[in-house]
Amino acid sequence: MVEQDGVFVHVPASERADLEQMRGSAIMTMLDGELTNEALEHLPGVNLATNGTYAAELMLDGDHLAALHGSSKAKIFLAAAPHRGRFLVGGVGGGIEGMRAFVDQVRREHDAAPAAARISPVTLLVRDGAPQAVVGELQLTALAQAAGKH
Repeated sequence: MVEQDGVFVHVPASERADLEQMRGSAIMTMLDGELTNEALEHLPGVNLATNGTYAAELMLDGDHLAALHGSSKAKIFLAAAPHRGRFLVGGVGGGIEGMRAFVDQVRREHDAAPAAARISPVTLLVRDGAPQAVVGELQLTALAQAAGKH
């Protein structure tokens, strides 16, 4: 999947070479040490933002997402690219309220960014190095209701 006009869409096989070029740019940025990390301590649980020119492209790098699983020991995590140069991960350590705070943070950062820099307000659930589902208020409300019934 890739962002096009603020929405994540599936990429046709004929355009996957472009994705490989973007992934390569993200990898080169990581190797060059041009990315910086910051803890988002105002959110519940463990949350991290990666900043740098190609930080948002890390969403496309399955190896990077898999490495996050290995280093964090988390089976699942939330990930988002609200605007160019910013990649957010975390969200699940604080339970449903932590996930809700993470989703809200993504939306705020997306909306505050200049229009030309916006990527997506969408938060993705990542498992085994690959995005599996979109997580938003509707999904979080359903989770909260399900948790209350058990």
